[in-house]
Amino acid sequence: MKKITACTLFFTAFSVCAGKHYNLVSPDGRLMTDISVGKELTYSVSLDGKTVIADSPLSMTLGDGTTWGDNGKVTSFSRKSVDTVIDSPFYRAEKMQDKYNAASIDFKGGWGIEFRLYNDGIAYRFTSSRKEPVIIADENVTYNFLNDATAYAGYTISRSSDPCFTSFENEYAKVKLSETNPDKLIFLPMTVDLGNNLKVTITESDLEQFPGLYMAAGGGTSLKGTHAGYPKKSVQGGHNNLQMIVTEREDYIAKSAGSRTYPWRIAIITDNDRDLAASNLSYLLASPSRIADTSWIKPGKVAWEWWNDWNITGVDFEAGVNNETYKKYHWRLLKSVNAKLLNSVFMLVTRFSGLQTLSHFSNDYIGVGDLKLGSPIFHECRTIHF
Repeated sequence: MKKITACTLFFTAFSVCAGKHYNLVSPDGRLMTDISVGKELTYSVSLDGKTVIADSPLSMTLGDGTTWGDNGKVTSFSRKSVDTVIDSPFYRAEKMQDKYNAASIDFKGGWGIEFRLYNDGIAYRFTSSRKEPVIIADENVTYNFLNDATAYAGYTISRSSDPCFTSFENEYAKVKLSETNPDKLIFLPMTVDLGNNLKVTITESDLEQFPGLYMAAGGGTSLKGTHAGYPKKSVQGGHNNLQMIVTEREDYIAKSAGSRTYPWRIAIITDNDRDLAASNLSYLLASPSRIADTSWIKPGKVAWEWWNDWNITGVDFEAGVNNETYKKYHWRLLKSVNAKLLNSVFMLVTRFSGLQTLSHFSNDYIGVGDLKLGSPIFHECRTIHF
C-alpha cells in the first residue's frame, strides 16, 4: 500500500510540473495515454512507444453554450489501480477479470473526465456533479490517426430522410480513412487497421438517457462522432405500423440529470486479432446488473422464423408467417430447442410445457382469437423491456 501511495504522489507532482499533462499506463505497461489540459482537452495513445491515436480533442457542450473541455480549470486529480473479478452469469464466462489503471480529473464548474487504461484498450467518459438537470447540445468524439489507414465501416442504410432511422444492418465497407463517405453515418463497432496487425476498434458502453454514437468522416485521416437529435415529434409508422417514427428533432441530443456519468467511449487496441475477438471491454464497462433475481433467466438454443425457413413444403396448409404455420409447425419445433423467439410487438418470456419462450405477439403472427393473455400458454409470464 505504501508503494502505491508513493507512486501516486510522484505521478501527480510530475503532471503538475509538466504543465497540465497527465500520463497513464496500462497494467502491462504497453499502452500509454497522454492527457493534455489547456485551451482544449485532448488525449493521445501509444502502444510500445508507437502512436496509435494522435492528439484528439474531446468535449461536451451544454444547452447554455458551456463547453466541458475548453479552457478547463483543474480542481483535483486522482489515480487508482483496480484488479478484481466480476460475475458474468450470461456471458461467455461465468466470471472475468476487471484489471485497469484509472485517472480522474475534476474541473471547476462541476464536471470531470475519467480515463481507464486496460491491457487491450482505453476508455473515457465525462462525469458531472451538478445538482440541476442539464441539456446536452453536443459531444465531440474525435479519433485522429497519423496515417491514411484502412477502415472497416458499416454505413447506415436509412429508411427515410432521417439518416438515424436505420436497422444497423449492412456489410462492412473496406475504405481508406480519407475515402470515408462524408454523406454516410457509420454504426459501431468500426475498426481501423493501422498495419502490422495493429487495429483500433471504436465502440461504446453504458448508455443511459443518451443517444447511441455514430462515426463519420472527420476530414483527412480523422473520424468524428455524431448523434441523433433528441426527438421533438414522432408518429406511429414503419413496418406494419409497429414503430415510432421521428418526424422532427430538437437542436440538442439529450436531456440529462445533473449528477451522473456519461457513456464510455472505447478504443480497443490490439496487435493480434485473437485478442480483439476476445476483448470484454464493452461488458466490463457496462453498469452492473440491477436485476436482483436472475435465476429465471436461462441461456440456451433459440429458434426464430427469420433464422429457420418458414417456407416449408409438403403440407396441407399455406405456409408462411401465419397462424396455421405456427400451430402446425413452429409449436412442434419448440420441443427440440430451449426457446422460441416469435417476431412481433411486445416481448414476453413464457413457460409452456417446460419451455422458456421469448415472444412478442401481434395479430399478424398469432391471431388474437387464438391466444389470450389469460390462456395457459401465458402462465408465469414476465415482461422484458429493451
